[in-house]
Amino acid sequence: MKMYEGVNEFNKRDLIEKFKEAALPLPRNISRDINIAVKRGWLTKRRQGNTYTYYINIEGIKFIKSRIGAEEET
Repeated sequence: MKMYEGVNEFNKRDLIEKFKEAALPLPRNISRDINIAVKRGWLTKRRQGNTYTYYINIEGIKFIKSRIGAEEET
């Protein structure tokens, strides 16, 4: 989101809104998918009050770039 909208951190609600804006189907369990991304080291999780915010860390950026490159080759 930072690259396109200047947003560094986001929360689950922000992600849901972006899926809707892009007219993409929501994942069945977005909380699980976020936690998987955190465990794989692609997102960093930060507690902010009663909720969590996330940001894509350097490992996440590398992963995204590797996927984009692979898709452009096909």
